[in-house]
Amino acid sequence: MEHPHHVVGRVKRVLFSSEEEAHSIVLVAVKEKNFELKETELVIMGTGVGIELGGTYQAFGHLVEHPRFGKQLKADMIRRSVPMTKQAAARFLTNGTFTGIGPKTAKNIVEALGDDAIDVILRDSKALDRVPGLKQKQADVIFSRLATLYGVDQLMLFLSPFDVTPKLAAKIYAAYEGDAMARIQENPYSLMYEVNGIGFKTADQIAAHLGLIGLHPERIAASVMHILEQEAGEGHAFATVESLLERAPRLLGEDPGERLEQAIELLLAEDKVKLEEGCLYLPMIYHAEVRGAKELARVMASGTEQEVDVATVLSAIGTLEERFGMEYAAQQREAIELAVKAPLMVLTGGPGTGKTTVIKGILHALEEIHGWPIEKSAVKAGEVYPYVLAAPTGRAAKRLQEATGVPAMTIHRLLKYDGTNFQMNEDQPITGKVLIVDESSMIDIYLLSSLLRAVPSGMKILFVGDRDQLPSVGPGQVLADLMDTSGIPVVRLNVVHRQAEDSSILRLAHDLKNRTTSSDLLAALPDRRFYSVPPQGAMQGIAGFAAKALEKGYSKFDVQVLAPTYKGQVGIDELNVALQAVYNPPEAKKREVKQGNRTYRRGDKILQLVNNAEENVYNGDIGEIVNIFFAKENVDKVDKIIARFDQTEVEYNRSDWDQFTHAYAITIHKAQGSEFKVVLMPVFYTGAFKNSRNLIYTAVTRAKTSLLLFGDPRAFHKASQEEEPKRRTRLVERLGGKTS
Repeated sequence: MEHPHHVVGRVKRVLFSSEEEAHSIVLVAVKEKNFELKETELVIMGTGVGIELGGTYQAFGHLVEHPRFGKQLKADMIRRSVPMTKQAAARFLTNGTFTGIGPKTAKNIVEALGDDAIDVILRDSKALDRVPGLKQKQADVIFSRLATLYGVDQLMLFLSPFDVTPKLAAKIYAAYEGDAMARIQENPYSLMYEVNGIGFKTADQIAAHLGLIGLHPERIAASVMHILEQEAGEGHAFATVESLLERAPRLLGEDPGERLEQAIELLLAEDKVKLEEGCLYLPMIYHAEVRGAKELARVMASGTEQEVDVATVLSAIGTLEERFGMEYAAQQREAIELAVKAPLMVLTGGPGTGKTTVIKGILHALEEIHGWPIEKSAVKAGEVYPYVLAAPTGRAAKRLQEATGVPAMTIHRLLKYDGTNFQMNEDQPITGKVLIVDESSMIDIYLLSSLLRAVPSGMKILFVGDRDQLPSVGPGQVLADLMDTSGIPVVRLNVVHRQAEDSSILRLAHDLKNRTTSSDLLAALPDRRFYSVPPQGAMQGIAGFAAKALEKGYSKFDVQVLAPTYKGQVGIDELNVALQAVYNPPEAKKREVKQGNRTYRRGDKILQLVNNAEENVYNGDIGEIVNIFFAKENVDKVDKIIARFDQTEVEYNRSDWDQFTHAYAITIHKAQGSEFKVVLMPVFYTGAFKNSRNLIYTAVTRAKTSLLLFGDPRAFHKASQEEEPKRRTRLVERLGGKTS
């Protein structure tokens, strides 16, 4: 991109500087310029870090007219000034700080590299190889001194051809504590391991630029690490040598053959991987699986089955039936009886089978039999409240609390997650007698391991969930593995109860569970409808129905659009634009701000994407933008968005805006653990719906009163027949093998 305006100036004042955002605003006394300017001072804003008062800097960009502050230069990068002519470059190289570089050598350098000699060297250390007669020692001195002087600027210039943003370059510079260029040249693949945001593709481009190509051991090792990350992203705990041999040639462009084993040996020596019986793990996953299995075995061994007379249990259930004016089904009675006795148990079942009714029954049965009070006010002084209820998401915890009347919270909050670590662990365990974990299908191996570490021996645990829902986003298949483990009792609820029998949504869900498509899929039913339309028709239909629901009094939080992907046919990005126009169109006095292609307005529905323990807002929480403050209105001089999640208000600086996104349409994964009155969903046979019975099933079961599907019925049928590939884990083996 052409930058018509170039300014060199001495920094008189740093008006704003953010290392985190790599953004600075400075006032300079203009020394050089290539355009007409009456003023002797100019404000420059753009990417730049470590800018020093009194230093001379240069910037390339475009002049803009600020409504309040007049002319400003909007620059791609503000960097320390470098000599721009041969004469200036030669003077610079002979100023005494480049040991061993005399006038003759300097002249040779500038003649070989031209007017921009210093810039050329900063961008590419190999440029000095083009200088005749230059000794390697002299080249090292020049490059080392330039690295000291220009540091982050040099790194930004070097990385700019590789789609590395200046902000990320500044992050890399900080990660290597100023030694970035030397470390990258030594091994560009180290970026993958040490800097979040740099993957194999970028590191490989940099490596190729530095001449590290083909079947170099570091390149093969980096490809192995990339494949392990990919496999973990697909939910696998480990990779096999077969899967590595299958994937590596596509990355490397050729078959690594026996060199793959050498690369694995290299990674093992550096402790970057763990190898166990032919299974190659990322260390973090390996330690989580080993620890999770160890803690689970401890919990299973420490909790002895309680001797409770059957008659006592039956009497307690009878008392509950009288109190609630209901009758438990045989499966539900079995679940309550087993939960009262067993130290560890899994309760599973689809929607409408009464999982919540059973949880409530278990709580009251334990109160009836053991005298463990459900009412907090009934807990005696000095005694601990006996029940701990948790779920992976805030919305799932809220649903559990509303259904049982017992306080529930996210697992992260229960374990006092501080943004980096869980404060509750074996040294500071959670307190209580019974732990009930709902929506267990969402738990990955990391969370299982962290949770069990904090469970004291003797605490009763009940895992509740639906195996047919999507497995966790992270590696592992915890609920399925628990259900398959010998010695862990499982109660399966599979009878749909009377109050749910009339729901065609639940009938569709149970047909999906049985891998069939309901015969009335295309019928116009009171609570469910499938509109057979092309992609454009689906987009219009979803927006149209959202508008109708709004007219009927449904709020933006009652109606949720779900889709499998952000891009592609009727993707979330396009849907959010269309739905924002329905729910929150622009108005003259309504504040809005832009971030990339998105416009955020006061009143927008947003989705939290990361856990923020300090603010008590977690991944998957849905909230609303309640206010927007512009930079000039606050002391931090940055744009701010204030959002409300239930009763929690969160303040986001512009640098935090990647922590949330619009929530008019969200992924099915993000909807897991939540329920909505009305669910609208596009259904097309794209890559996202491949092997996706779990995906469709999870989406369908989010709808409470209405489910409206738009798209291709053949795609729905095809997806309903396909199973997500089984994940590779060794949790069951570590726990003694499969149940018979």
